[in-house]
Amino acid sequence: MTQPRHPAGAPDLLEVLRRDSEAAQTAACPFEFDIARADHVEPVRLASGATLEAIAGDDTGGTYFLCGNHPARRDLRPVLYADSEGAAGLIADRLGDALEILIGLPSWLGLACRPAAGGDEALAGAVAEAEEELREDNPDIEEERGALLASLGLRRLPPVDLVHRLRDALARTEPCYVLLNAEEGHAYSRLDRAPVPPLSDTLLAEAAAGLARLRAAPDAGDEAGGGRRAAVLRAAQYDRGDGDAPLLHRLLEQELAHRQGGGRTEPDGELALAAVLLAGHGRLADLPLLGRALDALGAVPGAGAEQEEVLRWARQTDAAYFGQDRRYEDDVVWAGVARRLGLTETARVILLHLLDEHQFGRYLEAHDPKLAREEALRTLGVPALTALRDEFSRLGDAWQTGRAQRVLDQETAWTPRSRTAGL
Repeated sequence: MTQPRHPAGAPDLLEVLRRDSEAAQTAACPFEFDIARADHVEPVRLASGATLEAIAGDDTGGTYFLCGNHPARRDLRPVLYADSEGAAGLIADRLGDALEILIGLPSWLGLACRPAAGGDEALAGAVAEAEEELREDNPDIEEERGALLASLGLRRLPPVDLVHRLRDALARTEPCYVLLNAEEGHAYSRLDRAPVPPLSDTLLAEAAAGLARLRAAPDAGDEAGGGRRAAVLRAAQYDRGDGDAPLLHRLLEQELAHRQGGGRTEPDGELALAAVLLAGHGRLADLPLLGRALDALGAVPGAGAEQEEVLRWARQTDAAYFGQDRRYEDDVVWAGVARRLGLTETARVILLHLLDEHQFGRYLEAHDPKLAREEALRTLGVPALTALRDEFSRLGDAWQTGRAQRVLDQETAWTPRSRTAGL
């Protein structure tokens, strides 16, 4: 029979296990949640800086952590699992949910990593096969499962439902629950290894939707204010509409006002992009505004330039820094957009992935050039690393800023070679 959830005032589940030695022993074996093994193989921390508390381990060296804080109950905090090989993932939003998965689905990790092909029918077959293997080693596992769930006041849910819950949690690991090696600073890989779109692709999709809204209602007010303006401009970079000149004129005015009103600490990317996009429409009426933008950028020609001079500047700047092919756009740009949108953790994780990939790529170049060519990892040039370091600094992440500076120092010390341009 399905057990009720723990009510809000029920005892802390960890305290239940500490007081009930029989339940704790069953949780440890066969269900691999051993509260006596709360000691990870290396120092770790969350990239966000949120609290991380190790609460249990398994016999492979993996560790379960509680993330963040809760004013009254530890077991109402999200649960992260990290294995001993450098992979980690969110497995549930609270400890009770995590234990329902671990107890109801002892082969949870293998099932979560199983390809989704075949749907629920194939998944049910895989669950049944895993359960049969478990029963061969432990014929009493079903009785132990029922007794432990009852002791903890948890539910026996359909195994396929548990797999879906687990996969949903794992998919939400980024950006808020990314685990770092606390000594070296690099991020753990995804636990499920499932293909997910890059965070920059998600940002671009949202930016494209914002651009579509502005095109549909250009007089709807300042919808493109703040960080949304930066996102819309990046979407317009790749989707250049013939009728966008009035919209781009307004966005360039807003970008100039932002700069004059205290936004000088921002890079010039969106200001230059707005000017490039507007100049491309070739309207004489836009020349005064474009002249002001060129002056603000310190570009030549400046205010009072002839239209052909402005167009030549726009073509050259577009070719050198923007264009319409995303393959040549470094994701440092999207980290800046995310930051301006207030998506601090999204920005941080984008930068972390870039820095980790660069370091791993350089390591392979030095130790296994053949594999380095096969992996085709992105390595960053000095301009991109400089921009990446500066973005970490704008996020207020002093630790990663220092790490990026050390990588930058190593890069500038190397013998010059062909590098992938970052910006």
